[in-house]
Parts: sequence; structure tokens; C-alpha cells
Amino acid sequence: MLDGSMFGMPCKEWEQAFQIKYGDDKDRAIEEFRQAVAHHWKVRTIPTKFGWDVSWDDAGNFDELAKREYLNHADLGRVVMYCSIRAALMGLVLHHMSGGKSKVLAINQDGKLIEYGDKRRKLKKWPEEEQNRGPNSRS
Repeated sequence: MLDGSMFGMPCKEWEQAFQIKYGDDKDRAIEEFRQAVAHHWKVRTIPTKFGWDVSWDDAGNFDELAKREYLNHADLGRVVMYCSIRAALMGLVLHHMSGGKSKVLAINQDGKLIEYGDKRRKLKKWPEEEQNRGPNSRS
């Protein structure tokens, strides 16, 4: 981390989720993660799963498990990483709980369909009847 602390993934599922989300962009993703943590440290905020940031002081009101102080970048990094990999992590959990039978699908910001697997994600085609309409059109 930029402050010299060491961040490590807390479990193999987090490592798998990171791999699914970032794939070959791992080096770039790690550097962006380090910069994001440094930014959150400087402004004393944490990211949320809803897409906005909250201050450390307000985080306890927002999430009873949130801290009001962090020891170093690595400590804060756990929150930043979780928000970054949350969707892939939830997909992995669902996949494992179903004995590998579930297909976890998501729609990205461009309206493309993505399937999450154990080790990676891949772009999928919309079902035939949906291809002409796409995700943003109305019936």
C-alpha cells in the first residue's frame, strides 16, 4: 500500500472474485486499488455498495459493522476491496452454494449481459427475443 502497510486478501474467495472481475488487468487494478485507498484515507471516507462514499464518522450510523477509525491503508483497504469485488463475490457464493449449478448473470453499465464463473467472467448474448429490444427498452 502507499503508506507501507501490507494488504492481503482475507480468503481464497476474495482472490477468486478479484480474478473474475479484473482478469488480465490485474496490475492496473492493483494500482487503482492502492490509489483509491489512499484517496479514501486522505478524505476519511469509505465506499458503499450503493455507489457513494460516507465519512468514517457517519459510517457507524450507516453500517453497524463499520469502523470510525482505520489503523492504516491496509485496514481501510479491506472495505475498499469488498466494495470493488462485491458483485463477483456474491456470484461466487451463490455458485458454490448451488453446487456449481447456478449461473450468475449481471448487466454492466453498457447494458451487456455478463456471466460469472469460478475463475472468470464472460460476455453472453441476450436471449433471442430480447436481442432486438435490449435491456434499456420498454415492452
